[in-house]
Amino acid sequence: WKNVPRLGDWLTSGPWSPVVDVEQVDADARVGERLMMGLRLREGVAVRELYDMLAAGTRGAERRQVIDGAMAEGLLEEWARPNGSERAVRFTAKGQLLADSVLCRLI
Repeated sequence: WKNVPRLGDWLTSGPWSPVVDVEQVDADARVGERLMMGLRLREGVAVRELYDMLAAGTRGAERRQVIDGAMAEGLLEEWARPNGSERAVRFTAKGQLLADSVLCRLI
């Protein structure tokens, strides 16, 4: 959602922020947003969550190819999180420099 663009309008609107626009997203867009945010984190995205996301929406096979390609190029890696309870996928040091080029194909 988005507030009104002018501070004066926002200040005079009362105790609650006036909403002027609400974006509705489908399953594919939610997965793209989650991948974009999650893969940028140092801990990455848990493998089981990644598989769940790839099963949602209609672009799972396409996204899987992008992820597999990025892993083959050394841009993404699967690693064991420090707690030892799960594995996750995240960008490598090389991948962090090229993250936008990978993410634009995932979102």
